[in-house]
Amino acid sequence: MTAERRTRVVLCGCDGLFSGLALAQLVAHPAIEIVGVVRSPRILSTRYGLLRGAWHQIRHSGLAYAAYLWIATTCAELLTPCSLGRLTRRYGIPVFATRDINTAAALAFVGGCGPDVLVSAFFNQRIGTAVLAVPRTLALNIHPSLLPAFRGVDPVFFV
Repeated sequence: MTAERRTRVVLCGCDGLFSGLALAQLVAHPAIEIVGVVRSPRILSTRYGLLRGAWHQIRHSGLAYAAYLWIATTCAELLTPCSLGRLTRRYGIPVFATRDINTAAALAFVGGCGPDVLVSAFFNQRIGTAVLAVPRTLALNIHPSLLPAFRGVDPVFFV
């Protein structure tokens, strides 16, 4: 009797709660093997340091949205058991952190994982055609709202 091959998945996500929740569901599924995570640390602009970046975010998007981002990412990463960082450490999942998934290094990481499926869940970067061509079966984006009515970068906050 041979064991059935599990579907190899690379997850693309951001630090915090929402990508962690998606990862928790994927890890729990017996037919799925998480072979890698591409983590985007891109919340604040790369042009600024921490304090200046936070000030720019507040000026650009307002205090309420900036506070929501801080709670959903930084606080969740520090305080919740199902954050992306905690789950990847708990399950020993290889992680590649990048501010641009379309670089040669990120492409090499994704390709080296040999995924059947690429899943994007709460990922704040555009994925180019070279990366989308890597998975054997498909690339899938998980959007946390009803489309097309609630489209956009962060519909959870705006809904």
